[in-house]
Amino acid sequence: MSTLDRLLEDTRVVVSVGSGGVGKTTTAAITAMHAAMRGKRALVMTVDPARRLANSLGIEGLGHEIQRIPLPNAEGELWATMLDMKNTFDGIVERYSKDEESAQRILDNRFYHHFSTSLAGSQELSASERLFEVVESGQFDLVVLDTPPTSNALDFLDAPVRFFEALESPAIQWVIAATGFARGKGFIGMGTQLVLKTLGRFTGQDFFQELGEFLFHFSGLLDGIRDRSDATQLLLRAPDTRFVIVTTPDPSTVDESMGFRKRLDAFGVHVGGVVVNRAHQNFGHNDYTEQPINVLTDALAADAPEPAPDRARLTRLASAMLDNTRAFKALAARDDEAIAALRESLGEETPVVRVPMYATDVHTINGLLRMRADLFGE
Repeated sequence: MSTLDRLLEDTRVVVSVGSGGVGKTTTAAITAMHAAMRGKRALVMTVDPARRLANSLGIEGLGHEIQRIPLPNAEGELWATMLDMKNTFDGIVERYSKDEESAQRILDNRFYHHFSTSLAGSQELSASERLFEVVESGQFDLVVLDTPPTSNALDFLDAPVRFFEALESPAIQWVIAATGFARGKGFIGMGTQLVLKTLGRFTGQDFFQELGEFLFHFSGLLDGIRDRSDATQLLLRAPDTRFVIVTTPDPSTVDESMGFRKRLDAFGVHVGGVVVNRAHQNFGHNDYTEQPINVLTDALAADAPEPAPDRARLTRLASAMLDNTRAFKALAARDDEAIAALRESLGEETPVVRVPMYATDVHTINGLLRMRADLFGE
């Protein structure tokens, strides 16, 4: 049984994290696929704006609705979903508003769309809300979350703090108070009136009034959102939640991953393993690389179909093959060294799984199954 197999035995949530372009989305899809092949009801969800998960699963696209992915010969079920920030945030408003009228007042406000998709932490807050929702529903044995690249993945962990800091900032509170919506407000000072009047010449007289009304009503949801956010943070730190770091053997990416591990430890989450994708394989000793070029040229001439290419052409081919072999061997040695350093840095308690480089990208179910064999030893 492979190390990642053992990881899934007692895990309810897997969070796939890493920098961009390392195969993080594909790894998330394969993890959920493997669980489904083993008899679990597994869901993979992505917040990746590039939307590569649908391609990897061999389907045209994903949306907010959870959809089942056809998986031949699976004992369980594979499901997938794509985070729709607006849809998720609408649900947040409807859940925590005191009544339907209050919720509709927020949803109809012209500032709401920009706020729900662009405020610092809103994407990550939406993702954590959606994650908590599907995990607590009990519909799935395993939920695999594919996060944005590294910096955003860390944002995913501390997004609630930044979100509440933004809404409770002095600037936001000033707008609420200045536009007459603050509780216990007595009157608007002359200085404030002058500022609003001056700004109104550029934005329109109703701009700040509508903004203040929106911020005031939305602030009423913060207690409910904060409670749910705290529960999600507990979920992410739970013993049955595991973070899997995905990287490549490139030294700079490995260094980033080692630093990333330290930062994850600081958040108090559990790292279940590291996947090193696209590692060059060392194919061992090759006699031709240590012999004169004419030895390989003679071998090519002996195997060439009739009429055989001229000698000069075969020599050029032999030279290119030898250069490629030496370069590949050097890359394999570099990858071996980087992975060894990674293992030493992480210690024996954190498994490191090496996945070889393929000739083409993985964009089909069959491609995922092939990578599953390397990732899980199937």
